[in-house]
Amino acid sequence: MKFVCDSMLGRLAKYLRMLGYNTLYFRDIRDDKLLSFTSQGYIILTRDKALGNRKNVIILKSTNVIDQLRELKEILGISFDRRDCRCPECNTPLIKVTDKKPLIGKIPSEILNSHDIFYICPNCGKIYWEGSHWYNFVDSVKKILG
Repeated sequence: MKFVCDSMLGRLAKYLRMLGYNTLYFRDIRDDKLLSFTSQGYIILTRDKALGNRKNVIILKSTNVIDQLRELKEILGISFDRRDCRCPECNTPLIKVTDKKPLIGKIPSEILNSHDIFYICPNCGKIYWEGSHWYNFVDSVKKILG
């Protein structure tokens, strides 16, 4: 499944990317352009009731991202697969890195010394690791998605 989130669902877009789903996000997009992505196999996610009753458009009721994930689990059966995380910023699949040498000077040394696995976005260059923020996210999501 791949998604397009409209301007009301930026946080959900990041969560879906972290869950491994190809998710486009636009801060400002006209409805006709947004709807055009359905022809490319995307599911449109929005809170805009005016877009309702169209094929491949899901109107989410909640304003809370956790509740939005619950809605998507009920509607589409989304799940969580840690192997396929995408960059929460630019949607590019992350690359797992275990060689720390190229990371020296790019992240704090205490993080470099306390972790063995890192994830790099080949597009925007951001570096991620499984720290407390990640574990809190995983715990929250597992309660919802199993």
